[in-house]
Amino acid sequence: MLPAAPGRDTRDGDTNHQRADGGPSGITGSTREFRNVLDAPSKDKYSSRPPFRGRYPVHSRHPLRRRGLPLARSRRFWVVGVPALVFSVLPGLPAHAQPADESAAAMDARLAAATVTRVGPSYLYPSHKTAPGVVSPDISQVNIDQTICNLVHKSIRPPVSYTNNLKTKQLAASHATDKTPAHYEEDHLVSLELGGHPRDPRNLWPERWGTPRHPLTHLGPFPAHLVGAIAKDKTENALHAEVCHGTLTLREAQFIIATDWFKYYRDKVLK
Repeated sequence: MLPAAPGRDTRDGDTNHQRADGGPSGITGSTREFRNVLDAPSKDKYSSRPPFRGRYPVHSRHPLRRRGLPLARSRRFWVVGVPALVFSVLPGLPAHAQPADESAAAMDARLAAATVTRVGPSYLYPSHKTAPGVVSPDISQVNIDQTICNLVHKSIRPPVSYTNNLKTKQLAASHATDKTPAHYEEDHLVSLELGGHPRDPRNLWPERWGTPRHPLTHLGPFPAHLVGAIAKDKTENALHAEVCHGTLTLREAQFIIATDWFKYYRDKVLK
C-alpha cells in the first residue's frame, strides 16, 4: 500500500492534524474554497435544510440519512404506512363487528331491556313494552345455513285463526283510533326469515298496511310514498340477505329489525 501524501488524511472526513499556523493540514486554497461552498447555506428553495459537510449531513449518523432520506419521513412511513399496508392486504373483513352468538334467552332479555329511540313515526312500530321482539330458540348463528338461509327450509307459521284472534285482541287494547282488522297485518316484529319466534305475542303486532291518514288493506294499491307493511317486508328481505351473505350476524339483524327497522329502511333500502 502506498503511503498517503503528506498532509492528507486517508479518511473521507476532514483531517484531525493541525498545521503549525493553526490551519488544517494538507488543505489547499482550492480545496478550502470548495469546502466553503459546501458549508455555505443554499439560496434555493431547499435553504431550510441543514448544511452538509462533504458527503453526509453533520447532524445525523442515521443510515437513512446517508441515503438522502429524511428521517422524519422514514419514521412516518413506519408508523402510518406499514399498518395501512398490512390492513390493505388482509382478507376482506365484514363491515360490522361480529359478536359472540347469544342464546335465544339472552337475546330476548337484551331486546326487552334495550333503550329504544326510533327515527320514524310512531305508527310504524309496536309498543316496546308489549312487543319488544322475541327470537326462536331453534335458530342461531351456527345453523343458519341449514335453516333460514336454506331455500328448502320452511318456517313454521302459526295458523291464521291464531293470528287473527290475537290481532283483534291487540287492536282492542291499543290506542289506535282505526281498529278495523282489515287495515292491519298481524306481523312478526322479528320476522320468521330472521329467526323470529312464530307464536309468542311479544313478537306479534297489528301492522298497518297504509298510514293513519291513508288506510289500506292487503289488496293495495301501495303507493311508493306511503310507508307501511310493504316497506317493512323489503327491510326484512334486505337484512335476511345480509345475514346469509355474512355481512351481519343473525343477532345484529334481529336487533336492527326489532329496535328501529325504519332507520335501516331509510339508510340502506331506499339508497
